Parts: sequence; C-alpha cells; structure tokens
Amino acid sequence: VTDLFMESFSRRIYDWCKANRLKFTGHYLCEDNLTVQTRYIGAAMPHYEYMHVPGIDHLGRNIDDLITVKQVSSAAHQLGKERVLCETYGCTGWNMSFDDQKWIGDWQLCLGVNLLNQHLALYSLRGCRKRDFPPSINYQQSWWPHHRLVSDYFARLSYILTRGKFAADILVIHPIQSAWSVYNPRDTTRADEVNKRFVYVSEALCRIHRDYDFGDEKIMATLGRVEGDTIIVGGSTYKLVIVPPSTTLQASTFNLLRRFVEGGGKLIFIDPVPELVDGQGSDQLRKLIELAERIDCEKEQLQRILDELLPSDVEVKDDKGEQIGSIYYQHRILGKVHIYFLANTDKDRSHGAMISLRGEGRLEEWDPLKGSIREV
Repeated sequence: VTDLFMESFSRRIYDWCKANRLKFTGHYLCEDNLTVQTRYIGAAMPHYEYMHVPGIDHLGRNIDDLITVKQVSSAAHQLGKERVLCETYGCTGWNMSFDDQKWIGDWQLCLGVNLLNQHLALYSLRGCRKRDFPPSINYQQSWWPHHRLVSDYFARLSYILTRGKFAADILVIHPIQSAWSVYNPRDTTRADEVNKRFVYVSEALCRIHRDYDFGDEKIMATLGRVEGDTIIVGGSTYKLVIVPPSTTLQASTFNLLRRFVEGGGKLIFIDPVPELVDGQGSDQLRKLIELAERIDCEKEQLQRILDELLPSDVEVKDDKGEQIGSIYYQHRILGKVHIYFLANTDKDRSHGAMISLRGEGRLEEWDPLKGSIREV
C-alpha cells in the first residue's frame, strides 16, 4: 500500500513539478510516530525521495516530536536535498513570544530543518479566522514591527546550516516495518511499544551528544551499499549502525548489515532484538546478532558501548563533568572548515558548559542574533 501511495501520488506530482520547473514541497498527514504513519501514510521517509524540498509540520508550543524532524532531515542528507522545510508555530497561541519562537526554531534547526515556513499570515481575523490555529504572524501582532529580530536570526542560521555537508557517523535503522508487523487497528499496543522504544533511543543519542541519521529500509534497498567497514546510503557514509528494538528486518537490510560486519563494520543491536527477516524466522539473523554488540534499551549502556567503539566529535559537560543532555548540536563540514551549531533545548534553565570539539585549528564564534563574528 505504501508503494502504491508513493507511485500514484508523490511520484506523479514530483515528476509533473520537475517537468514544469517547479519544486514540490509540503508535508504528509500523521508523520509523528510509527503507529499513525502505519495507519495513514504507510511510512513517511520513502516519500521524501519524491519531494524537491522535503517537509514536515510541527504544531503546538512544544518540542515533543523529535523523530518527525529526524526522519525528514535524514532522508534529505542521504538524497542530496539541500533544503528541509517545516511548517511551524501553528497552534502555539496568540501570546507566543520571540522566546518561544527561538526555543522551537533552535530545536528544529539543530535536528536538520533549515527552512522555516511560519504558520500563518492571515489577511483578516473575521469570523472563525481568529481562532483558526493561531497565531497570525502578521500585522495583527503587537510585536510585528520588531519581528525582524527573530527573522534575521533564523535567516543567518538557515544560511550557515546549508553550507557544506551534515556530519554524523551513526546510522539508526528506522523500525517502521516492525510497526507494520505488529500493527492491529483494534489494539495498537504493540506498535505503540515499538514507537516508544524507538523514540527513547533517538532522544538518548541526542542527549549523549551522538548525532545520527535514520536509515529507512526502502531507501536503503535502492541506495545502500557497503564499502569495507563503512555503510553508505545515497550521499551519506556511516561507521556504526544501530538496530533499535525491532521485530523484523527487510532482507535487503539484513544482507547489507551482514556485509558490513564481515568488512569490519561496527553494529549494535538493542533489546528486544528482531527475530524475523521479511516477517519470517531466520537462523542467519540470530548468527548476525551474535557477531554484533547487544545491549539493553538503556541510555547509560548506549553511551558506554559507543565510547568503546567510536570516539565522539563533541562533548558538552557541566562543571561536574556530566553530559548536559538538553544541549543538542549539529556538525557540518565545508572543505577544511567545521561548523558546529549548539542549542539549549531546556526552555527554563540555562547552563554553564564546557564544550570539547575534536580537531585542531582556529576557532570562531558566530553570533546569529547579532550577526557578529569573534575569534575564541
């Protein structure tokens, strides 16, 4: 059904737009978690191949749906899409402040969005419009004459976060097919559990400062390959693969992972591990799991095994030497230049942080609020 939806809808619009020198963008309904994707769109990530500017929606005054942002940015990195759009600030209320905008926007840009599509600018507030997913980011707002302050800030960030190439060594297999395998429309408990564990692993990696991309199995089937001890998906290369709690793997994914391990690649399975390949029991999968590292679904274990297997690029610690989990980062490489964007996702608490970056060279601090640059 997902393949039919992609071919009959997304690909037809994409091809028409390409032929008519237009760019197809927007977002799909119910992209937020594995259960609702299964119910409404099958899977979000495969559709992004057929969008010139892949996009998502983010509603409300929160930063709750991390996997939504990571799904679209991961596909964009692998498929060579420069811009990643988010329709944002809908349903945040009339009293949304610049502080709220920066909090939500920083989180999105750290995770890979680089084109904010502010929802919305109303011509009029007549009738039901005043209560239709406010606010209106337009002249009706008392702060509208000063909006350039936050707009310029995001413009500068959007510029720098499209320079060079996203850098991350970790690929996390996206378990949407596991959600399919246990989905029941009358009782979604098992699919919800797959989603819950997936979200936990995804957020834990951000909080221990190990950035990553998701690997959708449909995309990997056509764009994935192994070269020695690295796995490549489209234009992105990874040194370590994590299989989050799952029930099944696609046969093409299993074959890629087997060649990856045989070439010396680093592979981690997180309990509960998959037992099926294409929905069927597999002795070969059990043998592969025995050759890989296997850990519980627990943040401290994840950090310990990653510290053993793969040196970190970034550390963000407090004065006690503990990781500050609320500060996220993005790393980009432009020739010999390394770009790091760090953002505090805790709206209520600031931090004094010691930031360590792997490498040598001159260090500059770019302030996107002021537009200033200084050497550190």
